[in-house]
Amino acid sequence: MADFRQKFTEATTVDDIAADPHAFGAPTFEEFKKNHGKYSASNDATLAIVDKGSNNLNRVVDKYIYEIEGFRCKNLEEVERIAGDYGIPIRDLDYRPELIPQGGGKAKMLIKFVSKHDRERRQQWE
Repeated sequence: MADFRQKFTEATTVDDIAADPHAFGAPTFEEFKKNHGKYSASNDATLAIVDKGSNNLNRVVDKYIYEIEGFRCKNLEEVERIAGDYGIPIRDLDYRPELIPQGGGKAKMLIKFVSKHDRERRQQWE
């Protein structure tokens, strides 16, 4: 994956990549279509990004609270289950962390998950 990113950043145009995707470590459209799971992030990898980001604040944050579709969750497994119940692919979730100060140098972290479609729709209201 690192090799792909390095070659990809060296690309000058999108046409270069489209002309020879293998030169940049990318699949052709047909290869991607046959096995898109190989080239897409798994649900676990997507949620791990959220979890890893929160681990950097362990000294300050007392409690993590997750919210999706108006439901408060205690852990990411519940978020994944609710997203599945609502038919929202994990990779289509956008999240925003909110630090809630509790005093004494401690805080709670509220992480709100919203589908990208809903986030765009809400931004149009503003």
